[in-house]
Amino acid sequence: LEDACTLVTARGRLMQAARPGGAMAAIAAPETEITEHLASYEGRVSVAAVNGPAAVVVSGDTDAVTEITDHFREQNTRTKRLTVSHAFHSPHMDTAADAFEQALTGITFHEPTLTVISNLTGAEAEPGTLTTPAYWARHIRAAVRFHDGITTLHTRGTTTYLELGPDPVLTSLTQNILDAPTAVAALRTDHDEATTLLRSLATLHVHGITTDLSPLLAGRTATPLELPTYPFQHEEFWLHPTPRTDLTTAGLTPTDHPLLTAAIDLADTGHLILTGRLTPTDHPWLTHHTIAGTTLLPGTAFVDLALHTAHRTNCTTIEELTLETPLPLTDQPLHIQTVAGPPNPDGTRTLTIQTRPETTTPDNTPWTRHATGTLTPHTPPTPTPPTTPWPPTHATPINLTHLYPNLTHHGYTYGPAFQGLTHLWQHHNHLYAQITLPPHTNPHQHPLHPALLDAALHPLLATTHNTPTPHPDTPIHIPFTWHNITLHTTHPTTLRAHLTTTTPTT
Repeated sequence: LEDACTLVTARGRLMQAARPGGAMAAIAAPETEITEHLASYEGRVSVAAVNGPAAVVVSGDTDAVTEITDHFREQNTRTKRLTVSHAFHSPHMDTAADAFEQALTGITFHEPTLTVISNLTGAEAEPGTLTTPAYWARHIRAAVRFHDGITTLHTRGTTTYLELGPDPVLTSLTQNILDAPTAVAALRTDHDEATTLLRSLATLHVHGITTDLSPLLAGRTATPLELPTYPFQHEEFWLHPTPRTDLTTAGLTPTDHPLLTAAIDLADTGHLILTGRLTPTDHPWLTHHTIAGTTLLPGTAFVDLALHTAHRTNCTTIEELTLETPLPLTDQPLHIQTVAGPPNPDGTRTLTIQTRPETTTPDNTPWTRHATGTLTPHTPPTPTPPTTPWPPTHATPINLTHLYPNLTHHGYTYGPAFQGLTHLWQHHNHLYAQITLPPHTNPHQHPLHPALLDAALHPLLATTHNTPTPHPDTPIHIPFTWHNITLHTTHPTTLRAHLTTTTPTT
């Protein structure tokens, strides 16, 4: 244990003491394609991790990493700048790796008693591989070959994977590498630890993995029960009615929106009602938006709902949308409705968005109105793409390395799905931002994904809240009014945003 503590503390100390600065970025492209492109960056950037067949992380000098991600983004390849303090697994770690090897000369190594798949090679570690300081020094500097390691386990017949860590990051990567593996995580952020651990053990059990719960139940009064080894059998001689659960049989029209799944036109009034069921279980990305400790439906999601309602009513623009009541999200499902009023003589329609908790007695549960607005069929002209360079040559780049950790201290907790701001430049009261939809977020579920649009507002916070220690009087700002919103294209994965501030807070 003493040697293990020495290794761990020396590794952390030396990696944090390595050359400061640098950058890391995830690129959704095959390793061979990225390695070929890195040839001209020898000694400046290297592959830091291979997490899937088309999921690679590069690491090194900031300007070089920026050039590389810009190159792949121009080819419509998804990229994401990682929030890191150093350029790990890159040439920036050379001095740390040498010092680390020297620091381990007094440690006694032992051969592992279990088979270990090395993430330096992606293959089984041969005897003697893990028992030298040189191996652990390479562990700091070389690429993490997670994809190769999972592939090796798969070829050896491994079918079930349990992740021991604070969040199911590797579980998601494993599911992207293999075709329908049994992959479960022991812990999940913002979930009860005991419940999550027991659920993971239960999942392993139903997939044929022997689990011994006796240490967990030691000293308790629980008595195990034997269950029949055959299915319960029934024999009946009458016909059962075929359940009719599709929406059309209920007089509803299916929609192609993940949050609003059904629509109905009221015969006498001309109102259009869109309904759906809102729960973070069905839409996990919603849990990545927490403000002042409360998980809230982002304002951009209300914009998304309004845009879809406008599309269903042949309107093209949200003339105005005002958020009246925040919508906290809990484990309890919510019924959600958007109601478009009948068209006025000029074609405009009123809009309301309301929710109520899902209960066994819905008739007694009141609705809460969260937003009101106006939709219009008047289409503004399609904007002309600017001919000036991007970003403008006179703009100054803003360092975003610690942005999202700093925003957490200010009360804005953005999970991975909402960490889309990758580049930002400023000139006077003008902000120029590059936003990329993070990996593992489906861009085709929404015409404009709310997480992508929400990140387009983060430049305002990056210029006012990008400090590790907030002032106690600093207020929390969230958008509540939107004007003249028109969607000119659908399903984008990247945005360029030009924001002009008119006051220090707007």
